[in-house]
Amino acid sequence: MRVLILMTASLALGACSSWSVLNTEDMLAEAKARGVQTSAANAHAHWQEEMFGALAEFAGETFRGVPLTLAGDLDPTGVADIQSWAWRADGRELVIWHALEDGSYGGITHITPNGMENELAYRYVTSGGFETLGTFTLDEHDGWETTETVSGHETITQVRTRSHARDDGALITEAEYLTADGWQRGHSFVYTVFDGVVPEVVSPEG
Repeated sequence: MRVLILMTASLALGACSSWSVLNTEDMLAEAKARGVQTSAANAHAHWQEEMFGALAEFAGETFRGVPLTLAGDLDPTGVADIQSWAWRADGRELVIWHALEDGSYGGITHITPNGMENELAYRYVTSGGFETLGTFTLDEHDGWETTETVSGHETITQVRTRSHARDDGALITEAEYLTADGWQRGHSFVYTVFDGVVPEVVSPEG
Protein backbone atom coordinates (compact mmCIF):
# COMPACT_ATOMS: atom_id res chain seq x y z
CA MET A 1 0.00 0.00 0.00
CA ARG A 2 1.45 3.35 -1.02
CA VAL A 3 1.23 5.98 1.64
CA LEU A 4 2.28 9.47 2.55
CA ILE A 5 3.44 11.84 5.25
CA LEU A 6 1.79 15.09 6.16
CA MET A 7 3.99 18.15 5.91
CA THR A 8 4.41 19.45 9.45
CA ALA A 9 3.13 22.82 10.61
CA SER A 10 -0.48 22.58 9.49
CA LEU A 11 -1.09 19.50 11.37
CA ALA A 12 2.36 19.05 10.59
CA LEU A 13 2.14 19.82 3.65
CA GLY A 14 0.08 23.59 -6.17
CA ALA A 15 1.52 26.54 -7.02
CA CYS A 16 0.81 29.96 -5.62
CA SER A 17 1.41 33.24 -7.40
CA SER A 18 3.24 34.70 -4.41
CA TRP A 19 4.45 33.80 -0.93
CA SER A 20 1.72 35.83 0.75
CA VAL A 21 -0.86 34.23 3.03
CA LEU A 22 -3.31 32.08 1.11
CA ASN A 23 -6.96 32.94 0.76
CA THR A 24 -9.95 31.03 -0.60
CA GLU A 25 -9.36 32.33 -4.15
CA ASP A 26 -5.79 30.98 -4.10
CA MET A 27 -7.00 27.56 -3.04
CA LEU A 28 -9.74 27.45 -5.68
CA ALA A 29 -7.29 28.50 -8.40
CA GLU A 30 -5.00 25.67 -7.39
CA ALA A 31 -7.88 23.21 -7.48
CA LYS A 32 -8.66 24.22 -11.06
CA ALA A 33 -5.00 23.90 -12.04
CA ARG A 34 -4.84 20.39 -10.60
CA GLY A 35 -7.99 19.45 -12.45
CA VAL A 36 -6.36 19.81 -15.88
CA GLN A 37 -3.25 17.80 -15.04
CA THR A 38 -2.82 14.35 -16.53
CA SER A 39 -1.32 11.26 -14.96
CA ALA A 40 1.42 11.34 -17.61
CA ALA A 41 2.43 14.81 -16.47
CA ASN A 42 2.89 13.48 -12.96
CA ALA A 43 4.88 10.36 -13.80
CA HIS A 44 8.41 10.50 -12.42
CA ALA A 45 11.69 9.85 -14.16
CA HIS A 46 14.90 8.36 -12.82
CA TRP A 47 16.53 11.79 -12.47
CA GLN A 48 13.60 12.91 -10.32
CA GLU A 49 14.07 9.88 -8.07
CA GLU A 50 17.69 10.90 -7.68
CA MET A 51 16.69 14.47 -6.81
CA PHE A 52 13.64 13.83 -4.62
CA GLY A 53 14.24 10.31 -3.32
CA ALA A 54 11.17 8.46 -2.01
CA LEU A 55 9.01 11.59 -2.40
CA ALA A 56 9.04 11.33 -6.22
CA GLU A 57 6.63 8.39 -6.26
CA PHE A 58 3.88 10.47 -4.63
CA ALA A 59 3.50 12.90 -7.56
CA GLY A 60 0.07 12.62 -9.14
CA GLU A 61 -1.46 10.98 -6.07
CA THR A 62 -4.00 12.09 -3.46
CA PHE A 63 -3.91 10.85 0.14
CA ARG A 64 -6.09 10.90 3.23
CA GLY A 65 -4.56 11.15 6.68
CA VAL A 66 -6.47 10.05 9.76
CA PRO A 67 -5.42 11.59 13.11
CA LEU A 68 -4.13 9.36 15.90
CA THR A 69 -4.44 9.56 19.66
CA LEU A 70 -1.40 9.79 21.94
CA ALA A 71 -1.66 6.00 22.34
CA GLY A 72 -1.38 5.52 18.57
CA ASP A 73 -5.03 4.56 17.98
CA LEU A 74 -7.32 6.16 15.40
CA ASP A 75 -8.89 9.30 16.84
CA PRO A 76 -12.66 9.27 16.15
CA THR A 77 -12.96 12.93 17.16
CA GLY A 78 -10.21 14.26 14.87
CA VAL A 79 -10.54 15.79 11.40
CA ALA A 80 -8.84 14.00 8.51
CA ASP A 81 -6.33 15.75 6.23
CA ILE A 82 -6.51 15.40 2.43
CA GLN A 83 -3.51 16.24 0.26
CA SER A 84 -2.53 16.00 -3.39
CA TRP A 85 1.02 15.96 -4.84
CA ALA A 86 2.11 17.22 -8.27
CA TRP A 87 5.16 18.30 -10.26
CA ARG A 88 5.82 21.92 -11.20
CA ALA A 89 8.65 23.75 -13.01
CA ASP A 90 9.20 20.94 -15.53
CA GLY A 91 9.42 18.39 -12.76
CA ARG A 92 12.06 20.21 -10.73
CA GLU A 93 9.66 21.26 -7.99
CA LEU A 94 7.24 19.04 -6.08
CA VAL A 95 4.16 20.72 -4.62
CA ILE A 96 1.58 19.54 -2.12
CA TRP A 97 -1.84 21.13 -1.86
CA HIS A 98 -3.79 20.06 1.24
CA ALA A 99 -6.87 20.88 3.30
CA LEU A 100 -8.63 19.49 6.33
CA GLU A 101 -11.69 17.47 5.42
CA ASP A 102 -14.02 20.05 6.98
CA GLY A 103 -12.51 22.88 4.91
CA SER A 104 -11.36 24.85 7.96
CA TYR A 105 -7.67 25.02 7.03
CA GLY A 106 -5.28 24.31 4.18
CA GLY A 107 -1.97 25.17 2.61
CA ILE A 108 0.54 24.66 -0.19
CA THR A 109 4.06 23.27 0.18
CA HIS A 110 6.82 23.78 -2.42
CA ILE A 111 9.68 21.25 -2.29
CA THR A 112 12.96 21.72 -4.17
CA PRO A 113 16.49 20.26 -4.08
CA ASN A 114 18.93 22.40 -2.10
CA GLY A 115 22.22 20.92 -3.29
CA MET A 116 22.76 18.83 -0.15
CA GLU A 117 22.89 15.04 -0.29
CA ASN A 118 19.76 13.36 1.13
CA GLU A 119 18.18 16.72 1.88
CA LEU A 120 15.42 18.83 0.30
CA ALA A 121 14.21 22.36 1.02
CA TYR A 122 10.59 23.38 1.31
CA ARG A 123 8.36 26.36 1.91
CA TYR A 124 4.85 25.98 3.32
CA VAL A 125 2.24 28.74 2.95
CA THR A 126 -1.05 28.45 4.84
CA SER A 127 -4.60 29.75 4.97
CA GLY A 128 -4.03 30.25 8.71
CA GLY A 129 -1.89 33.36 8.35
CA PHE A 130 1.58 31.87 8.81
CA GLU A 131 4.40 30.42 6.69
CA THR A 132 7.29 28.05 7.31
CA LEU A 133 10.72 27.31 5.83
CA GLY A 134 12.26 23.90 6.38
CA THR A 135 14.18 20.87 5.16
CA PHE A 136 13.50 17.19 4.58
CA THR A 137 16.30 14.85 5.64
CA LEU A 138 15.86 11.53 3.81
CA ASP A 139 17.09 8.26 5.30
CA GLU A 140 18.11 4.94 3.74
CA HIS A 141 14.79 3.32 4.67
CA ASP A 142 12.67 5.74 2.56
CA GLY A 143 11.63 7.65 5.67
CA TRP A 144 12.49 11.22 6.60
CA GLU A 145 12.54 13.92 9.21
CA THR A 146 11.54 17.51 8.68
CA THR A 147 12.56 20.63 10.57
CA GLU A 148 11.13 24.08 9.95
CA THR A 149 11.06 27.64 11.19
CA VAL A 150 7.63 29.23 11.52
CA SER A 151 6.84 32.91 10.90
CA GLY A 152 3.54 34.63 11.59
CA HIS A 153 2.19 32.15 14.15
CA GLU A 154 1.13 33.45 17.56
CA THR A 155 2.76 30.72 19.64
CA ILE A 156 4.73 28.23 17.50
CA THR A 157 8.24 29.14 16.30
CA GLN A 158 9.61 25.78 15.11
CA VAL A 159 8.23 22.39 14.06
CA ARG A 160 9.89 19.02 13.63
CA THR A 161 8.27 15.87 12.26
CA ARG A 162 9.33 12.24 11.97
CA SER A 163 7.83 9.53 9.80
CA HIS A 164 8.02 5.75 9.86
CA ALA A 165 6.30 2.93 8.02
CA ARG A 166 4.06 0.44 9.78
CA ASP A 167 4.13 -3.27 9.02
CA ASP A 168 0.90 -2.91 7.01
CA GLY A 169 2.50 -0.27 4.74
CA ALA A 170 0.77 2.77 6.20
CA LEU A 171 2.97 5.72 7.13
CA ILE A 172 2.82 7.39 10.54
CA THR A 173 3.77 11.03 11.10
CA GLU A 174 4.56 12.52 14.49
CA ALA A 175 5.03 16.27 14.97
CA GLU A 176 6.44 18.40 17.78
CA TYR A 177 6.05 22.17 18.17
CA LEU A 178 8.37 24.64 19.87
CA THR A 179 6.62 27.30 21.96
CA ALA A 180 7.67 29.57 24.84
CA ASP A 181 7.12 26.55 27.11
CA GLY A 182 9.53 24.33 25.15
CA TRP A 183 8.86 21.44 22.79
CA GLN A 184 5.28 20.17 22.85
CA ARG A 185 3.91 16.99 21.34
CA GLY A 186 1.82 17.78 18.26
CA HIS A 187 -0.42 15.92 15.87
CA SER A 188 0.09 12.38 14.55
CA PHE A 189 -1.53 11.04 11.39
CA VAL A 190 -1.61 7.83 9.35
CA TYR A 191 -1.81 8.30 5.55
CA THR A 192 -3.07 6.02 2.77
CA VAL A 193 -3.97 6.52 -0.91
CA PHE A 194 -7.32 8.24 -1.42
CA ASP A 195 -9.54 8.42 -4.52
CA GLY A 196 -11.30 11.66 -3.55
CA VAL A 197 -10.32 15.30 -3.99
CA VAL A 198 -8.85 17.98 -1.75
CA PRO A 199 -11.71 19.93 -0.11
CA GLU A 200 -12.27 23.62 -0.70
CA VAL A 201 -10.96 25.79 2.11
CA VAL A 202 -13.78 27.88 3.54
CA SER A 203 -13.03 31.40 4.74
CA PRO A 204 -13.97 32.31 8.37
CA GLU A 205 -16.71 34.53 6.97
CA GLY A 206 -18.20 31.52 5.20
